[in-house]
Amino acid sequence: MTPYLVRWVYLGTLTFVAFGEVFSLLWLWALASWIGAAMWLAAPVLLGVGLVLVLAVRIACERTLAQLGKWSTHPTT
Repeated sequence: MTPYLVRWVYLGTLTFVAFGEVFSLLWLWALASWIGAAMWLAAPVLLGVGLVLVLAVRIACERTLAQLGKWSTHPTT
């Protein structure tokens, strides 16, 4: 059951981060139209933060699956 749970945690995180990235880029667009175009310089930082979050969750999920593989009583083929 845990591989299915890890899959849903990962997909949920991807969805959450995607919505967060869209929201932050829309927010950045609104600020850039109000303050100035220099606000767009923050866009790569926002996208990088989203990428780091997804990678951190991916690594955590992979480690969880690897730990469960050590404890599995069924041989893997």
